[in-house]
Amino acid sequence: MKARIVALLTGVVLSVGTTAISTATPAAAVSCSGWYGNDTWNYSGKTVTGKTSPLRVGPQGTCNPVATLPSGAQLSIDCYLTNPTYGTVWFHAAYGTAGRGVEGWIYEGNVQPLDTWEWPEMCV
Repeated sequence: MKARIVALLTGVVLSVGTTAISTATPAAAVSCSGWYGNDTWNYSGKTVTGKTSPLRVGPQGTCNPVATLPSGAQLSIDCYLTNPTYGTVWFHAAYGTAGRGVEGWIYEGNVQPLDTWEWPEMCV
């Protein structure tokens, strides 16, 4: 029994000894859960662009959609944040009655016109 354990440990040590270790650390992906808005809903009547747009569970394009909004849909905007990995801006938004409708995150490029309204506060 001892010989097997020694042989096994020797094999592990030899395997570990030949493994190359990478010191590069990849950028951490943004999680799709655990994101919250401020629940202020001070900015209503914002419009989805001329195409259908997903309202997502988190502020990243790889997060699952909770709804696909039609072109021209009216949104209530709560707050915004910048995705820490990609630098993209996302709005915490509700479709339907603010705070009671479908809530999620919508990419800045899918809401317009951005230059004609005051931006909401940053999500905390």
